[in-house]
Amino acid sequence: MTLVRFAPSPTGRLHLGNAFIALVNFLFARKSGGRFLLRLDDTDRERSTPEFASAIEADLAWMGIGWDDFARQSDRLDRYLDQQEGKGGSRDAPPPARWTGQVATCTMRG
Repeated sequence: MTLVRFAPSPTGRLHLGNAFIALVNFLFARKSGGRFLLRLDDTDRERSTPEFASAIEADLAWMGIGWDDFARQSDRLDRYLDQQEGKGGSRDAPPPARWTGQVATCTMRG
């Protein structure tokens, strides 16, 4: 069975590019008899808000896009910490920088 997802970050309102991808994925799922998953990528704790998440859901509903399944990426963080522990890491180790909004920049030399 086909499963497609749309994973916006609730750090702002839905924009045209997001809406287009959501529509394409939704239509593909329906045409292929598959399922459409709305998974909010809410791991940016500083900028993600419940208001933006609700607005994204309302905008998709207004567009006639319904989802078969719903998830929040933040609900899955324990799964990743378990994986880290299983590979010799520790659940007490600090989370990856992108989960905390502390992403370092990299410059190329040479």
